[in-house]
Amino acid sequence: AQLPFNRTLFSEVWVDDGILEEAVAERVKQIHRLLQDYIAERITAGVFRPVDAALTAQLVMGMFAGLIIPAVRGIVPLPSPEKRHALAEAMVDLLLDGVRAQ
Repeated sequence: AQLPFNRTLFSEVWVDDGILEEAVAERVKQIHRLLQDYIAERITAGVFRPVDAALTAQLVMGMFAGLIIPAVRGIVPLPSPEKRHALAEAMVDLLLDGVRAQ
């Protein structure tokens, strides 16, 4: 039920900066702040290696957007719940372990 609204919103955001500012930008900033704080806390706790928390948060958000935007825009079909779970696991694995051979 939410998907048609999101598709319309995304299509309008591409061409109307006002809609981007009103509907999306503040929420994206809030998510970025929360993610940045989470990453910084994990760095302080020694769970994550020292990295730029703001940049890392931005890159994580980009990874996520790369997965959802094609589906929201109707370019690819919505993944099944099982596929969404597998995509989430792959993203976390890539984020935490990288692409280098260990």
